[in-house]
Amino acid sequence: MPIKTITISTAKGGSGKSTLSQCLAVQLPHSALLDLDPQLDSYHWAKLRGDKYPEKKIPCAKIREAADVQRAKQQLAGGGFEYLIIDTPPSHQGTGELRKIFQMSDFVLVPIHPSPKDLRAAYTTITALKGLNVPHAAVLSVANPRTSITADARSLLGESDVGIAPVVITRLTAYPETAVDGRTPLDLKGPNRPKAEFAELQIWLETKLGGKQ
Repeated sequence: MPIKTITISTAKGGSGKSTLSQCLAVQLPHSALLDLDPQLDSYHWAKLRGDKYPEKKIPCAKIREAADVQRAKQQLAGGGFEYLIIDTPPSHQGTGELRKIFQMSDFVLVPIHPSPKDLRAAYTTITALKGLNVPHAAVLSVANPRTSITADARSLLGESDVGIAPVVITRLTAYPETAVDGRTPLDLKGPNRPKAEFAELQIWLETKLGGKQ
């Protein structure tokens, strides 16, 4: 089966973009990461993970342009990989290499922290994706599912005819606490909220991508 490419992108920082990329790489089977963000959060996280937990290593490469994505897919072909997840920088979404990467993606997730400023920024990304006819959806992240602002954000997105993932990624200290040594909350023993949320997100994504590979 061809590798499915999932790009994580939004026009504003602080939305949980890198955390979402890293957790999806852990949650989805046989995944690899690419990091287009100059801050290289996912690249350094993956390197730390491989050093400390070699049995849980997730391949990750730095990239600069869309051609690097195609080269990565060629290198991963035949290696049993099912998903390629791309972490991107918070920047203007409609032109250049990022636009090309959108067009190479099977699906784009747009993480949104529920605030007016973040919603306005996310629409830049969503507008670009609609114009390119690339499958995409918003996912509310770094959020408290029980607050009125999260409910208002979901309602506003729905009224704007924006596809929304059915799960809210809750803001928890477990994410930065585990990231310091290359883990995620999904690596912790026993049940927890992140495991439940990302399991639900996986099922929904597999449906969007045409079923489990």
